[in-house]
Amino acid sequence: MDPQGPGRLDEHGTTWSGEAEALRRTRITRLLRTTDLTIDAIAARTGYADARALRRAVRRWCGNTPDALRRAGRGPGAPGARPGLCHRPPGPGPEPGG
Repeated sequence: MDPQGPGRLDEHGTTWSGEAEALRRTRITRLLRTTDLTIDAIAARTGYADARALRRAVRRWCGNTPDALRRAGRGPGAPGARPGLCHRPPGPGPEPGG
C-alpha cells in the first residue's frame, strides 16, 4: 500500500470512506432515475441490508425519499435522467447493513 495515498486524499479534503460513499450515492441515484428496480433490489445491489436502511441514507443525503427522487428524475420531458436531483452535500450515512 502506498503510504502517500491517504495524504493525497486528505489534500483534497476527502477520505477513502467518503469517496466510497460518494460512489454509492451516485450509483443509487442513477439506478433510481434510470431503472424500474424496486428499492429492495437497489438496496441489495448497493450493499445495504434492506430498503429501510437505503431510505434512511437517501433521506440523509438528499432530504427526500428514494421514490420522490425517482419521480423527479422521470418528470415531463426527461427521457432518462436529470442531473442535480440531490443537491445536499453527502453527509455521514448509515453503514451498509445497518
